[in-house]
Amino acid sequence: MEVQIADALPGDIVLYSGEGDINHSGIVVGETFKVPLICSKWGNAGEFIHLLNYCPDIYGPKTQFYRCQL
Repeated sequence: MEVQIADALPGDIVLYSGEGDINHSGIVVGETFKVPLICSKWGNAGEFIHLLNYCPDIYGPKTQFYRCQL
């Protein structure tokens, strides 16, 4: 189910898109100053923990959060 950024919790998935296509994904691992911290892999540059919008511009400015319901 989709969740709002203010409700994002560790374990939620974030999808990054530009013009409709999903370009990148990551997992919420925490927050700092009410901004989600994301763990994601940046191509062959490695895996990073970063603030929500602190990632390469090519992934797109739009984000959506989802929570798995098991």
